Amino acid sequence: MRISHNRAVELYQDFMSIVSFDCVSCGACCFSRNPRYLVLFPEDASRNLPQESLFEAEDKYGEMQTYMRFEGGRCTQLCDGGQGRRVCGVYEARPEACRAFRAGSFECVKARRANGILGERAVHDPLPLRVVRELDDEFA
Repeated sequence: MRISHNRAVELYQDFMSIVSFDCVSCGACCFSRNPRYLVLFPEDASRNLPQESLFEAEDKYGEMQTYMRFEGGRCTQLCDGGQGRRVCGVYEARPEACRAFRAGSFECVKARRANGILGERAVHDPLPLRVVRELDDEFA
């Protein structure tokens, strides 16, 4: 079952009105079980990223790529900010992909659903079931 674009926008707006997007108390975008989750772009070559947080590997096309290192399912640069908050240890030099990631975007919502808050399943009240079902139908 597909829903209309207008209904998808309405659902997204409903979702945005019930969920706050405080990046340092969430961090869902900094978690992944995929060790090649965050590939660096050419623009990142001049950034002052710690070499120990990077690794090179072949991509699916046989090309060498540089990636941010993920250990234990999280970016190695995700640091404890105290009081249950997480901060980026290289925020000023963060990769382009991180700079482009916007709180509340479709990708943000997808990361929250996949990873949960701070890498756990969501600790806030879940979305109303009707919204989850309709979003699943639309974006599946």
